[in-house]
Amino acid sequence: MPSLEGATAWLNSAPLTRDSLAGKVVLIDFWTYSCINCLRVLPLVKAWEERYGPRGLVVIGVHTPEFEFEDDSANVRAAMTKLGITYPVAMDNDMAIWKAFNNKAWPAHYFIDANGRLRHHHYGERDAEKLELVIQALLKEASSAEPTMPSSLPS
Repeated sequence: MPSLEGATAWLNSAPLTRDSLAGKVVLIDFWTYSCINCLRVLPLVKAWEERYGPRGLVVIGVHTPEFEFEDDSANVRAAMTKLGITYPVAMDNDMAIWKAFNNKAWPAHYFIDANGRLRHHHYGERDAEKLELVIQALLKEASSAEPTMPSSLPS
């Protein structure tokens, strides 16, 4: 899993690291609060957090501003409150996390398995069913008592 170091602030959480996430399935959601495409997928991300959080999924929003006004933590906090975001959000004002993931666009979703390996990534708003299958597969692998070779995920 690429590093989460370089966040300029953490909202809804103490800073999270690769070590603190060891053994967990993680969804990294790159977003910014004025991006219409990000806002369209937000209900899906929130639903995944609600549905799969109790089963071990950790959702982390990485708020990487596109415009200067988006780097103000008060604006981001207000947007999170309005949007009902309760999961951890790393403010990535310097694009450190964006660069660590070699990200290219908003919204973007990165799926990390319980062994800390990046297993799938996706840009844009489509393929919700496929992405949910990725989450289910990674959680199933994580809960398996027997060590297994990584299974193939939906492509």
